[in-house]
Amino acid sequence: MIITEALARADTVHAVFFLLAAYIEAVQSHDGGLTLPEAITRLPVRGERDLATRHADARALYTRCLGETGRQVPLIAELSDVYGVALNRLRTLQWPWAA
Repeated sequence: MIITEALARADTVHAVFFLLAAYIEAVQSHDGGLTLPEAITRLPVRGERDLATRHADARALYTRCLGETGRQVPLIAELSDVYGVALNRLRTLQWPWAA
């Protein structure tokens, strides 16, 4: 996915949150009538702890939806993936020795 590639290459913490907000806005405006929990799609993302919670919630929701055939399942999987990449990049950038 292009968004995960962009997040993985983000140069700053600000860039991670900017890209993440743009992705969430896109999901909100083009969800095809799907209803996703507000807890994982509301803006703004309020830091690393909030992002980690959203990632865990999206993973748990995906696990509960496994075996279902609805259109929501791939989007939940994508959200979980995007949040995971963003969280990993954010943590990498916040280390003092991160290049």
